[in-house]
Amino acid sequence: MFPEVKREQSDFALILYDLVESADKKKLSLTLKRVVYTTFKSALEIIAHYEAGPIEYFTEILQKKLDAKISGNPTLDTDNIVIE
Repeated sequence: MFPEVKREQSDFALILYDLVESADKKKLSLTLKRVVYTTFKSALEIIAHYEAGPIEYFTEILQKKLDAKISGNPTLDTDNIVIE
């Protein structure tokens, strides 16, 4: 997504983590996946021109999470939805 440069040429780093489910599926661990070095100018250009996805998709996910919370039965699937 962001153009990568060498660490010495970067203005900042994006530190990317993922939630990895345990073998017994009872807990999640925050795991470092990657470090992306980039420049402020290139990152700003991408952020300034970013287009959001369909609002229907967002509201559908939000409604599922809300329904799970109200029912008192949240699951890993509804608590940790990742949108790429």
